Amino acid sequence: MCNRMVRSSESAAICARFSVRTRPLPAISTSWNVRPRDALPVIRQGENRRRELAFLKWGLELDHHALSTVDGVIVAVTALELRRAALLQDLFSTNRCIVPADAFYAGPPQHARGGHHWAFALDDSGIMGVAAMWLPHADGTDRCAIITTGPNESLALVDERMPAILYREDERAWLTPSSNPYAAYNLIMPYPAEMMRGWPVAKARESSLLDGPELLRRVA
Repeated sequence: MCNRMVRSSESAAICARFSVRTRPLPAISTSWNVRPRDALPVIRQGENRRRELAFLKWGLELDHHALSTVDGVIVAVTALELRRAALLQDLFSTNRCIVPADAFYAGPPQHARGGHHWAFALDDSGIMGVAAMWLPHADGTDRCAIITTGPNESLALVDERMPAILYREDERAWLTPSSNPYAAYNLIMPYPAEMMRGWPVAKARESSLLDGPELLRRVA
């Protein structure tokens, strides 16, 4: 599953990429080791149907929920789980959002003892838009979970799932609550392997104390 991401782009680049006209620009800290319970910049539809950049905590905190997988929070949800869980279906219809990311980590391959983790990014090094959904919380801090799908041909070599990366032309429909939720389901699919690149990285990313561009350094 995907529970580590990279956010190396500045707020100006993220707002420009997703057509968010927020002024003044919010400060976004870069991180090469974004993990569950961290604050994520999220694109969602705000007031007057304008896109807004909000900061949400990564992980839906639902006590004793069958889908809670990482420290008691729902970090990622599969397309199949969306269809089976009534609460998630309600959120999917009205609370869809997008998590900007520059890369994500996957693996290591289960069949390879001592295998490397891998980093994956878009082939053009652009900012990817990861499908997600959000939930208000009693403490006033909204929470979110990313949506995952089956792997493409490259990811299948190292992991069973990958983030559901949206095509740019589908992002408007994804963010519009009035869109047919069944049509939105059809936007969840593996992103083409030929439009991505991946490379092996060291296991240091497992430590929450480590952060920096060196975590993306290719290893032999």
